[in-house]
Amino acid sequence: RIQLPNVEDIPISTTTNTTLLDCNLPNVTYNENIFDWILLTLTRKYYKDLAPYPIEIHTNSANNGIKALLNEMITLVRAGATPDQQKNTVLKTLRMLMTSYLPPFYRFLVTNRPWADFSTSVVAPYVFGYLVGPSSPNRRSQDGKRGGLLVHKCKFLQQSNCKGLCLHQCKLPAEELFFKDLGVQLYVKPN
Repeated sequence: RIQLPNVEDIPISTTTNTTLLDCNLPNVTYNENIFDWILLTLTRKYYKDLAPYPIEIHTNSANNGIKALLNEMITLVRAGATPDQQKNTVLKTLRMLMTSYLPPFYRFLVTNRPWADFSTSVVAPYVFGYLVGPSSPNRRSQDGKRGGLLVHKCKFLQQSNCKGLCLHQCKLPAEELFFKDLGVQLYVKPN
């Protein structure tokens, strides 16, 4: 999959069925390292504190990591959170993780620079790998220039097995965060 070009803009089939096809890549076993565990623990804490409805944090060792975060996200959905509330909870959580120092620093060093997209695609696998799994810099689908990121098989989507969580608690918040807070245009295209 790493050697494949970005093909999300190429139609998969010519049928009129508009249902999004499930991924046919084999499932991946993700092993979370200490850095992933720390980031997931912080993410879960902030998510719980910022959610519009009470969320119980499960602390048993069998239910830690990405699966625990996803269970808490599902709890929020089942509590009646609207898609906008879901997106805003994730946005607030990511902003807490970035602290108030990173966005201005990032905008000063990266935004509106010729290297903005490429440098973001190089750093992203280290910063967001705990949520999306392994990824690598690639070319953008819009223009073929460097600055794209290929997520090999999304950890968040595979573990949640839910396109609604992907849309409202990953894709939309990430796009808004990058554009409004960091000044970089981001297009997340799950395929």
